[in-house]
Amino acid sequence: MAMDERLMAMTATMKATGAAKMLGIAKRMVATDPDVSGRDVLARLESAMAEEEAAATVAWVASEPDRADCIKCGGPVETDSRDRSRWIHSADGSRGCRAATFTVEDGWDETIPKSWNAAPKRSV
Repeated sequence: MAMDERLMAMTATMKATGAAKMLGIAKRMVATDPDVSGRDVLARLESAMAEEEAAATVAWVASEPDRADCIKCGGPVETDSRDRSRWIHSADGSRGCRAATFTVEDGWDETIPKSWNAAPKRSV
């Protein structure tokens, strides 16, 4: 399965889950008060949707990587999405500063020691 097909399938699953959650809210409201108005149900669903959207926004912002310049080579680095304490070079996702400098035309920057790894400059 191609990556965009996988993402589309995940998105469809999340939409279905959201719809089922909204249906559950409506069913509980009707079970609690069979005479509840459609406007009241709609207002409750709108409120629940706003809460879900706010939570999603908070999660999205929290998932953004921290970004800085590498203390060793000066290149852009960011936190690894799988390990937020680990820093990688933004250009190629590598830990090594030397690897991050690789270009087809010039190869590696031989002036950078192989032992250098991505690390942010310390803020004062």
